[in-house]
Amino acid sequence: MGCLLLRLVGSGLQKVMSSLVWCLQIGSALDLGWAHY
Repeated sequence: MGCLLLRLVGSGLQKVMSSLVWCLQIGSALDLGWAHY
């Protein structure tokens, strides 16, 4: 049971991390876009 829980938590963390990376990438892309103007 604990193994399943760890797997769920791990996949949840992966989703959170990937969405954070996605937000950071969009933020840096916006910063670069603003820097051009």
